[in-house]
Amino acid sequence: MGNDDSSGSLFFSDRQFQGKTYTLHLNFSGNTFSVKSQNYDESLLDCGINLYLTSVSRSYYDWAIYKWNADEGILGDLSDIGLSETQWGYSNVSTGAGVVAARSSAKYTIDLKEFLSQALSQQSL
Repeated sequence: MGNDDSSGSLFFSDRQFQGKTYTLHLNFSGNTFSVKSQNYDESLLDCGINLYLTSVSRSYYDWAIYKWNADEGILGDLSDIGLSETQWGYSNVSTGAGVVAARSSAKYTIDLKEFLSQALSQQSL
């Protein structure tokens, strides 16, 4: 449903609003809802969208930024063809052998019944 931005990254950080609140705006466009039933019933509109918001530790975020730069960024491209130094892997472990990271997720469900009922009533006018 268009959850991928132009850079291919699904991360955003709080660098611009660190320590403050931020309202996340989601834009859904070009979606369709269809009911294929011989007998229309209001209960068919009982549906929703599940959104998962995940926060990650700084080390996970740093690893994801490194990975994006290595795979998609200009430095990674130049390195692949021998025009820049090879990028060393990201590690936050003293031996350089990996990454210790954490994440936490929350699920939010948006009930669409009222929205769909209103949209269908406006469409029939």
